[in-house]
Amino acid sequence: MREEFNLENYGLSLVKKDNKIIVDTLNWKGEAKKSGLEMDDIITELKTENFDRPNKDVVYVFSFILLLIFGYFNYTNYSIRKN
Repeated sequence: MREEFNLENYGLSLVKKDNKIIVDTLNWKGEAKKSGLEMDDIITELKTENFDRPNKDVVYVFSFILLLIFGYFNYTNYSIRKN
């Protein structure tokens, strides 16, 4: 189940001034304050997690196995042509 997330739950409100997104108010006991945000900080980048993407560990293991399989087939094909 996905967690619902919004800025109010994080304890943060933003305002746009001069094409910049600025932290307007913070909840004193909110997660934003605990994360180190301060009032009048400028938000330049926001990273989010894509929940639809598979885990990297699964993808890397699967791709490494495919690499080994194709490498083996390439090696056996090369040795057959050589003889």
